[in-house]
Amino acid sequence: MGIDANTRNWIIGGVIAIIIIVLGWWLLTKPGSNSMATSTAATTTTTTTGTDTGTTTGMMSSSTVTTAASGESVSVADQPAGSSVAVTGVTTSKVSWIAVRDALHVLGAARVDAMTNGTVTVPLLRATTAGSTYQVVVYVDDGDRTFDLHKDALVDGVGSSFTAQ
Repeated sequence: MGIDANTRNWIIGGVIAIIIIVLGWWLLTKPGSNSMATSTAATTTTTTTGTDTGTTTGMMSSSTVTTAASGESVSVADQPAGSSVAVTGVTTSKVSWIAVRDALHVLGAARVDAMTNGTVTVPLLRATTAGSTYQVVVYVDDGDRTFDLHKDALVDGVGSSFTAQ
């Protein structure tokens, strides 16, 4: 009339195996564990020189362009200290955040949709300081369209540094 103990153990073992398989699949495919967060990068260095045209952009010097295998890249040139940073050569394949950081903190971030070779102005919460070096990095948005340093995935190896003048 009932299930014997041996059959019941097989059923319980099968259910546990299915749960483990589904959990493993979910962990591998959940947002934030995408291949862009762990992609390797190739680095190319280009030099751009310009002259001061009397605008607030000042004199540009060298910039470094770093491109991930997935196509993300940014480049930034040295620029005057201020409350925003102009980032050029922005290429992203997904909704992403272009962030500016110093050695300890993210100073500001700007959301971008997928774009190719665009320019983004990143507003900062704290102004850059003349003579200091900063880094521009890319985070892929986790889908909530809100920048979160801990939830959005940093694209490893993609970044560019600049010195505030």
